[in-house]
Amino acid sequence: MTTTGTERAITIKLETSHQQFARKGARVKVQLPDGKKVAGTISSVGTVARPGKDADSPATIEVRVKVGGELGRLDQAPVTVELRTGRRKDVLSVPVEALIARAGGQYGVRVVQGGARRVVPVETGLFMGSRVEISGAGLSEGVRVEVPAL
Repeated sequence: MTTTGTERAITIKLETSHQQFARKGARVKVQLPDGKKVAGTISSVGTVARPGKDADSPATIEVRVKVGGELGRLDQAPVTVELRTGRRKDVLSVPVEALIARAGGQYGVRVVQGGARRVVPVETGLFMGSRVEISGAGLSEGVRVEVPAL
């Protein structure tokens, strides 16, 4: 006889190219179908890669997440799990839309000071959501950058 537990958990089919972001014990945020977010913890990370359904589908590993808080009444539902890919403290960040492509795969931002505008070369760091970490000569907290209207 075999049995299963009654604890509710989330199973993720994580692309193997992202496996470095899933570590046992890591905290995650889970967005439920109703938009509510609850905290979770990765309880296991699989070690066997499963092939995709076809040539265009990536291989995946199984990641299980224990979730705290109220999950609602559904036994199976699509959710979004946010894994932390990195963390930076005391950095400058700008909206991704502020980046300007430059020759040679480089980036810049257009700095606005008074009525003058100038492009300042930048190095990019961590991308998170709609923002990107930047550094470069002449940049400091409070400097205004131009962001195109979308």
